[in-house]
Amino acid sequence: MRISRDPVWGEEYRLTSNAAVDEHRLEMPQGPALVPILLDSGVLARPGSRKRGVMPAPLAYRFDHLHVFCSDVDATERWFVEGLGAALVERRLSRGVRTSELNLGGAHILIRAAREGEHLASGGARRFGADHFGLRVDDVDATVAELRRRGVTIDVEPWDFGPALRIAFVKGPDDVRIELVQPKEPPTDPSA
Repeated sequence: MRISRDPVWGEEYRLTSNAAVDEHRLEMPQGPALVPILLDSGVLARPGSRKRGVMPAPLAYRFDHLHVFCSDVDATERWFVEGLGAALVERRLSRGVRTSELNLGGAHILIRAAREGEHLASGGARRFGADHFGLRVDDVDATVAELRRRGVTIDVEPWDFGPALRIAFVKGPDDVRIELVQPKEPPTDPSA
């Protein structure tokens, strides 16, 4: 059995497996009790559902990279490196277009301009699809102060997003939005 705690919401969940019968049980909190969700042959069944197999089991993924299309590769690279502290890994041509590969907090970020004949809309109005990416930090307020000192535009000042998170947003070239996320310790009950 593996017991884990969700890093954002602080909820505990348990996963138990019995390989002999290919049965796995995922238990997550719902109110004060843990409600079992049965996983048979790689398919989840919702509690109380008459239909089995309504939700497929998760696949094994690992984050690989974020690709940012930009109007000015040099300015965008400089912003990520000098503003956010990313490390330049490599500059190269990718199918005829200059591309910079950066490392930011362990994440690979690729930045490139439009290719010949590729028509990219300019940044600006929020739209459906990817809106931003988030970076976990130890102290949002201190990070915002340092980024402001470096000339980074603060789009949304730090604020508490519920009891478990403190967040802020910065804005980069071509209106790339980046969320800064600080998980907070769950409040303790003084009567406990």
